[in-house]
Amino acid sequence: MRNEDRERAITEIVSRIVNRHITASQESNRASVRESMLELVNDTFYEEKKRLRTEKSTRMKQEDVDFWRSIKKTLPRANDRDIKEMLTNITQRFTREVAGNFNPRIYDLSVKAVPFGLSLLLNGLSMRRFLSNPSAMSLDTNIHISGQ
Repeated sequence: MRNEDRERAITEIVSRIVNRHITASQESNRASVRESMLELVNDTFYEEKKRLRTEKSTRMKQEDVDFWRSIKKTLPRANDRDIKEMLTNITQRFTREVAGNFNPRIYDLSVKAVPFGLSLLLNGLSMRRFLSNPSAMSLDTNIHISGQ
C-alpha cells in the first residue's frame, strides 16, 4: 500500500472493525454493547500480555508494554466512551502494524530480483547452462499451475 493511501485506509479499516463489533453486539442478546466491548478489550489485553512475556526485549516491546500498561490503568474506571476509544486505539495499533510501510524502491527491487532468484532455486541451474540459455530463467517456464 502506498504511504499516501495508508492513513486513509487505516482509518477506514478501524472504523469498519469497531462498527461491525458494535453492530454485532447490538444484534446479539447475550450482553450489552458495553459488556461486549469490555470483554473484547480484556481478552485482547490478556492475549497481548501473554505474547509480551515471551517476546525479546526491544524498543517495540517496550512501546507495547507502555501501551498495555496505560490500558490496564484506565480500564477499571472507564465509561462507555472510554471503552470504545480503547477498542479503537487497540484496533488502530494492530492495523498500523499490519499495514507496514511501503517503500517503492524495495518494491521495484523485489519485483525484479525475486522472480530471478526463484528461477535459480527452482531450476537448479548451473551457471554454464544459464549463460548458454538465459531464457531458461523465466518463472513462466519453470512453474506450472494446474487445477481449478
